Amino acid sequence: NSRAHEFGHNIGLYDEYPAGAIRPGLDPNTEMFDQSGIMNQGRQAMLGNYQEWLEEHGRLTGDPCDAVFDGRSTSA
Repeated sequence: NSRAHEFGHNIGLYDEYPAGAIRPGLDPNTEMFDQSGIMNQGRQAMLGNYQEWLEEHGRLTGDPCDAVFDGRSTSA
């Protein structure tokens, strides 16, 4: 799991636990973090992880993009 977690940082994902390097603007005292995700202590790539990566990719390239999972857009 630590390899997947650290790779997540390499592609622009933030930690998802209060003491970690969380997304700017989040309050670690009130945010509810899903412990099953790879950016916490779990083993699951969460839908939000894909959206974070797409946002970072768009920021870096100037080419914003969106993903659709099970017919649902992640940009809403």
